[in-house]
Amino acid sequence: MTSATTGEHTPSSRARARAKRFAAAARSLSAPDLVDRLTGIHAMAELADDRADGRLACVDALCALIRTDTGPARDTAIGVIADRLRADPDDGRGWHGHHFDLHGSTFDTVDLSGARLTGTTMDFGGAVFGSHVFLNRATIDGGHVDFDGAVFSGGDLDAGHLSIERGHLGFRNALFAGGDVDFMTARIAGGAVLFEGARFAGGTVRFAGTLLRRGTIDFTGAAFPGGDVDFSGARLRGGALVLDSIRLSGGDLGFVGCRFDGTIVDLSGASIMGDVDAMNARFDRTVDFPGTALGGILDIRGARHHAVSARPGRVTIGPFI
Repeated sequence: MTSATTGEHTPSSRARARAKRFAAAARSLSAPDLVDRLTGIHAMAELADDRADGRLACVDALCALIRTDTGPARDTAIGVIADRLRADPDDGRGWHGHHFDLHGSTFDTVDLSGARLTGTTMDFGGAVFGSHVFLNRATIDGGHVDFDGAVFSGGDLDAGHLSIERGHLGFRNALFAGGDVDFMTARIAGGAVLFEGARFAGGTVRFAGTLLRRGTIDFTGAAFPGGDVDFSGARLRGGALVLDSIRLSGGDLGFVGCRFDGTIVDLSGASIMGDVDAMNARFDRTVDFPGTALGGILDIRGARHHAVSARPGRVTIGPFI
């Protein structure tokens, strides 16, 4: 008897079988028993792996679990998603190109290290993180990841060696309560890192060794009560570094050995009560800080191609005469 006669392997029968598998996995995700929920997570992941055309519904189901669950089920689900996003986007096995709605979730540690976010969007808006967040060696290419309004409760954000091209990573109005924010040796080429309105309550923000090429790093209106901001050794080649109206109190701003090649630097309206250290920095254009209030020392020893004039409420760095 042929498969056409039995109906066991026709497209409609396969679709019905997938629908049954999806329904069973969805029931498990909402089960009160933890073991059942864990079983449902892996069953839903297998369905998403099987066929790209049904993947979005599976992704949405796992994200819904993460938004509402806590503990091992939530951690397992975000780990499953992270593993699929580390796959090569060209081999068809990864979950790239989808939207992951994780807003308002509560997490302990989130590990997206090495994730390849090609055409992928992730929304962590308003989420609360009780421990570390790892974005180190991740790649954002044509997608965006948003932590707008998120709360980082004491853990570090590790984005070292991150690469952003044609996309952005956003932390607008986020709160960092005591942990360090590390973008050391990150590469931002045509993309953006956005911290507008963010608040850093202690800890250090590091962009040391970062390469900015025709991209944007924007801290407009950010507040740093007690923390340092360090761009030492960064190479800024085109694009913009926006520190407009920042409030830095009790910490220092460092540009030691930094190179500015065609980069717009905006410190207008900033209030910096600590020191600004630009020793051995190199400027290829005038950098104007209109309306900047500087309460500490401006150290430019060894810096090249600049002169300094300062008066209350205004600091201007421009070419040597």
